[in-house]
Amino acid sequence: MYQIFKNIDKQKQFETEGFVQTSLLSSNSIQELENLYMSYINKSDDLANSRYGMHISLSDTDEQPKVELIQKVQAILKKDLDVVFENYKVHLGGFLTKLQDDTSYTYPHQDWTFVDNNDTEAFSSTIWISLNDLNINSGSLGFIKGSHKIFDEVIGSPSPATYTSAQMNSSLFLDYLHVPDVKKGDALIFNNKTIHGAFPNRENKPRVAIAIGITPKNCDLYHYTLKPKDSKKFKKLKVDESFFIKYMNEELYEKYLQEYDFKEFDQDEDVEVQLTKIEKEDLERKLIACGNKLNYFEEPKVEEKIDDSQTENRSFFQIYTPLNIFREVKYRLGF
Repeated sequence: MYQIFKNIDKQKQFETEGFVQTSLLSSNSIQELENLYMSYINKSDDLANSRYGMHISLSDTDEQPKVELIQKVQAILKKDLDVVFENYKVHLGGFLTKLQDDTSYTYPHQDWTFVDNNDTEAFSSTIWISLNDLNINSGSLGFIKGSHKIFDEVIGSPSPATYTSAQMNSSLFLDYLHVPDVKKGDALIFNNKTIHGAFPNRENKPRVAIAIGITPKNCDLYHYTLKPKDSKKFKKLKVDESFFIKYMNEELYEKYLQEYDFKEFDQDEDVEVQLTKIEKEDLERKLIACGNKLNYFEEPKVEEKIDDSQTENRSFFQIYTPLNIFREVKYRLGF
């Protein structure tokens, strides 16, 4: 694996556990980002938690303000990032706001693969930085230690057309999440293949975090999107940062339904969609061997059953909410 941490112990922890916690932001950077956030929400429509359990600034539809926000976030963070990292480059960047809501879970998942799947040393990561003091009750991010090695698969778009090993075992992962307390200015740096999630924010103020992508300096950006009419293969696309500004999951899902070919990005290389099938008992043994502990966190509140006859006028994403998907996965797995 390429080294990007200047501290060799943090690099080793990152490689072993799939995530690292570190103090990152200077007091000046915190103030600049807080000011930028206030400017952002003053120009935004009313914030609301999405089906991902939070509001994501990268999902905003107006591209120019989004580009300007990304550039400002990257500029503010550069000096602090240079203290911790070497031989790296960043992409994207924006705010993740988790509003108070007892039902807004961010269910355990893996993020998209952003690098060449044929380069065994390559990886992509997210730097997740909190602008609040956080714990499990205020929406701190949690992880499954070592899960980037247990489920070492290419993760592509679009949801919900794609299905992953993390989704197959989401119920179990909720009970094994390691959710660290974080201080304002702390960063959680995690491999995008590391399974992560968050419980609802139950405090009376928003949880505000910044997320920015990071890869080794010489790694190009790629995206893997499901081939139309073939649920077992991804199209491999070589892209740049602007691709993800234009295409988030909802846009990619629309393109998938339209059977759009992404010809200008296509590498003419199909990548197999993989699912790691493993018995619950074997998976628990692996989780424990990686240092995870069973916590028995409370489960999501059960929604009222919806009559199928009432779903006709709802959009696909209204029907397939994260909680409905979670309940379906539990039902299919017999939990």
